Amino acid sequence: MKWIYKIGVWLIIVGFVACNGSKKNQSNEIGTFKPLDPLISSLIENEELIGAELYILQDEINVFHHVYGWSDLNKKRKIEKNDIWAVKSMTKPITATAILILRDEGLLSLDDPVTKHIPQFKGYKQATIRNLLLQNSGDDGSHGNHNENIFDFNSQEEWILDWANHKPKGTFGEYDYSNFNYEALGYIISKISQQPVETFIEERIFKPLGLRNSHTYFSPNKDWAERVPSRNRRNDDNEIEIIQTNKDEQPWTFFPASFGLWMSNQDFAIFLQMWMNGGKHGSIQILTENTVKEALQIGVWINKEDMAGQGLGWQIETDPFIYYKGGADGSIGMAFPKENTIIVFTTHMQKGRHGEKIWNVLGEHLFDWD
Repeated sequence: MKWIYKIGVWLIIVGFVACNGSKKNQSNEIGTFKPLDPLISSLIENEELIGAELYILQDEINVFHHVYGWSDLNKKRKIEKNDIWAVKSMTKPITATAILILRDEGLLSLDDPVTKHIPQFKGYKQATIRNLLLQNSGDDGSHGNHNENIFDFNSQEEWILDWANHKPKGTFGEYDYSNFNYEALGYIISKISQQPVETFIEERIFKPLGLRNSHTYFSPNKDWAERVPSRNRRNDDNEIEIIQTNKDEQPWTFFPASFGLWMSNQDFAIFLQMWMNGGKHGSIQILTENTVKEALQIGVWINKEDMAGQGLGWQIETDPFIYYKGGADGSIGMAFPKENTIIVFTTHMQKGRHGEKIWNVLGEHLFDWD
């Protein structure tokens, strides 16, 4: 269960550590998912989780969809299907999709130097759009203390140009996770499309896919705000802290292209299914099939020994082939092409101890993982 263990640790910590594993012999029996019910219920009872939602598609059919626990622990409002979650870094493959749409339309090249679109960029001059996507531009993610300085700026442009004027601290060509790589991509999307990146995402991705429960900005005044569970984390004393309720404004004033989306569980599954279908949704081709194939190849190794690396927007494993992305609030979306299976797990619990237990049970009962 080495791979599942690493997925659990990855969920617990920050949402971007590599993982490894193997699986075989898919079971299509819905009953195989039943062990998740007592497990997640016990996690709720013990307050290792406050609330969660699990959605599983096999052959594009919903075979498992359950909700657990509370939207707000104090108010005792239960989680409901189709609630809307801060998916955090699961925003990144959607921003990558927007860049790839522009590439398919001939409006940019992945080999364009970053300086072509951001002349103020003081990073490695050989860094390209492809390097931003692959997280190997040489930026180590340290500037801004993991985006805490976002509160000091009134626009994405101000924030990005502040970053662009700092010399990088990482090594060009090596994988080094940085939210600013994807913020730079969002800024480039805005410049090329001549509209805010969030507008491009809404018009070119959300609308064609019919994602009616996906949003680029949260406010308590939104008509969907009541469907947003409170965001929680455990502090150093292992006590639960509420980070944000659906009565609080989000703390930044613009859309962060690396972590700013609010989505329902099912909407992210639809987005994943589009990728699984070679860039197609119904009769609409969002991305070309060749672009999807290119994007789902490892461009830089995260851990070569574990056959885990970074593609154009997704983290990828090759043995067996899977791709996925998770976020700092504990959610994750995963695609298993060989089994034509998609798993989306959403929660609002940072630094919890739930991930390893959930994914161990999934490994034992969804697939016969070693």
